[in-house]
Amino acid sequence: MIRQLMLVLGLMAVGPVLFAQEDPEPRFATIAVCIDSGSESLAAWQIELSHVGGEAEIVGIEGGVEPFEGPPYYDEAAFRSGRVVLAAFSTERNLRPGVHRVATVHAMETGNTIEYSLILKAAGNETGSRVVARVWSSRDDCKPRGMP
Repeated sequence: MIRQLMLVLGLMAVGPVLFAQEDPEPRFATIAVCIDSGSESLAAWQIELSHVGGEAEIVGIEGGVEPFEGPPYYDEAAFRSGRVVLAAFSTERNLRPGVHRVATVHAMETGNTIEYSLILKAAGNETGSRVVARVWSSRDDCKPRGMP
């Protein structure tokens, strides 16, 4: 009887530890924002970025590579909501076509299934004409991808 009582008391003390679910540890991630403008030069762009699945908080946004090495324009208060609109432009001449890393987003993530959704709102060339482009995010760096 005493042995059974000790076993029950022991399980009650250990049970919560065995069955408690731990919250995943938050981690920091770097997300490259990529645009492929095909054969057109890219002088201006605007995208909407949000996260899907899990928990993520955008903690910083910085520029990409030339000519978009400066940080893009964005509403600092908005990125705490998990959705942010980013935009940038360049007045340089002879801009190159193709794949550009236009921004780098830093996020604090919790969970394993976090992906980022990007919607291209606008893209334009040096003359202000619309450019058909493709946008995506990468955890590594921008690698060329086919046009839509």
